[in-house]
Amino acid sequence: MSVASGSISKSSSPIRIVALIAGPILAVALALFCQTIDGFTTQESIVVGVAILCAVWWVFEPVPVPATSLIPLAVLPALGVMGHKEVAHSYGDTLIMLLMCVSDVYPASPPTP
Repeated sequence: MSVASGSISKSSSPIRIVALIAGPILAVALALFCQTIDGFTTQESIVVGVAILCAVWWVFEPVPVPATSLIPLAVLPALGVMGHKEVAHSYGDTLIMLLMCVSDVYPASPPTP
């Protein structure tokens, strides 16, 4: 394998292109399906759709993970599910901050003998 062929960007992978298109389609389809289930409100169905979109895009990374993690921050207030302050407050939850700190510190820790 030459150096030039090894430097192909990750985003040009066919699976990533399919995930980029299939993620929103799957999210809308499941959100619509959830509305047919008794007990699901429209807002809950939207949250399911956003969660599915984020999950598909986190797994296959058609867009960078940090951009994917901001989808709920933009979509949920835009669709009237939650206010922007409520969504932003969820991002600042103490458990989320703990997990972010651990994931930043753990790779920097020296290996144990």
